[in-house]
Amino acid sequence: VGNGRTRIRVNLDLPRDITVIAYLAAHEGYPGHHLDHITKERTLVQEAALGEATLRTMNTPESMLAEGLADVAREVVMTDLELTAELRTIAGEAGIAAARPELANAPAAMGAMRELMDAANGNAAIMLHHDARPAGEVEEYLLDTTARRPDLVAQSMLVLTDPIGRTYPFT
Repeated sequence: VGNGRTRIRVNLDLPRDITVIAYLAAHEGYPGHHLDHITKERTLVQEAALGEATLRTMNTPESMLAEGLADVAREVVMTDLELTAELRTIAGEAGIAAARPELANAPAAMGAMRELMDAANGNAAIMLHHDARPAGEVEEYLLDTTARRPDLVAQSMLVLTDPIGRTYPFT
């Protein structure tokens, strides 16, 4: 919204797993996209008078760098042990009975799952747009490979079939 402020909107139509909270907060907030945007606003727009820097581009090198920085944001602000402790607190406050070993393994599981999802979404985009595979076949691939619920796979398919979003998995 400018002046060092960011509005973050989260789609709550689909349920979120508790382990995504810290990743999402860091990715979208601090030190992820929020920090990227306010740094550019200050250095490029206010100090260098480059008003064109207020535009956010998709499917460009800038987008790839922004997503890469945001993807590692959680590790910048929080160790795996700190994340485990925070998840335990969040689970307790939410009244969720989570087993200690389950939460202790959460950071590693989150990283492995994110890598799997990224690879599967990239493969799905190639299947759809390069190999011209039917959408139903690609959806089955995502269901089998990622073990995600059908509603989450359907959401991925919306992005993958969107003319602008179809290359997003590669950023």
